[in-house]
Amino acid sequence: MANSPYAWLAAASKPRDGNSRTVMTVHAQAIWSVALTMPLAFLPVAVDARQTASITTVLPLQSMSYTDAKRAGAVGTGCTWRGGPDRKARLSMADDRAVVRRNGVFVALRPSAKSKALFFTHDRWTGGGITILVHDTGKVVRRGHEFTETIARVDVIERGRTASFVGRLNCGS
Repeated sequence: MANSPYAWLAAASKPRDGNSRTVMTVHAQAIWSVALTMPLAFLPVAVDARQTASITTVLPLQSMSYTDAKRAGAVGTGCTWRGGPDRKARLSMADDRAVVRRNGVFVALRPSAKSKALFFTHDRWTGGGITILVHDTGKVVRRGHEFTETIARVDVIERGRTASFVGRLNCGS
């Protein structure tokens, strides 16, 4: 026992009845369980920042009607992103025009210089101090005669901060 790495523990916790073996076993198990679980507290947890942002951030885009989008000229062959708990239209895009509603005001958006094609429209929009990126997953959840609805994520970038939201992208004519 004198050569054991736990000799100091056995000596420090030796009971009066002289039975040090039981005490040493209990203490050694307690030390090993703490020694093995403590490093786990410092391991990074895999959390998707986009999901975290969508959980902790309020959706900055308000719902709008078809008539609202039509007044802005953002209807026709293109896409509408529907999000939020009610899955109402939040972003309407057609050709090179898009519109969102923020704080009760309709904001006209134009294609960003870095935008790519997205069903006869664009995937990146800018205007009114915000940039919106549409990430279509391609996972079809509904299909009709002249439309396809997929799961899509929208990133709203404002003042250098990005908030992401998952919804449905309805594209058609």
